Amino acid sequence: LLFSAYNILLSKLSKQEDIVVGVPSSGRNYMVSSHAIEQIIGMFVNTLAIRNSVIDDFTFSQFLEEVKRKSALTFEHEQYQYEDLVDALDLSRDTSRNPLFDTMFSFFKEDEGSQGAELLSELNISSFTNLDEELSMFDISMDVKETSDRLFFTIKYSSDLFVEETVERFVIYFKELILSILENQNAPIGSLTMLPELE
Repeated sequence: LLFSAYNILLSKLSKQEDIVVGVPSSGRNYMVSSHAIEQIIGMFVNTLAIRNSVIDDFTFSQFLEEVKRKSALTFEHEQYQYEDLVDALDLSRDTSRNPLFDTMFSFFKEDEGSQGAELLSELNISSFTNLDEELSMFDISMDVKETSDRLFFTIKYSSDLFVEETVERFVIYFKELILSILENQNAPIGSLTMLPELE
């Protein structure tokens, strides 16, 4: 639902139908026995590129079903590495840009009964470097974290492209878009509003 709304937001902001968004996948579904990788520490995240066509005449419900279908199909092939996809598409490389998409969407569910939390409580952890929290690898990205009773949103953006006030407006637009969707899921996407009444 949120990923679909994010695609619509990007489409309305950019005035484009063809939207490609990167999403992370766990990357631990390898065709090797779990025993072979269970002792390996590290991030096994692969990036998937999901392409959607945001067509004004589609209702939100129709678009949601299409996004679900395409997302499921993409995740069926999550073992296909992103770098291999870029190579296969023979895309031109530019070190200042991602070759396939400029925006990311991540959704995380808080795992309350995690064994990892118990293991981490026994570790002594200290900071290794002072990473710049403001660093964004993409033009704009949305991270959503679901807890038992709330959703937390984090927007990261390139400060070379956007000023803070612009991104704050994008957040307002996203909220208005969600409210518009909730009012009528069968309304055509073109009629969904993201502008607050005052604007």
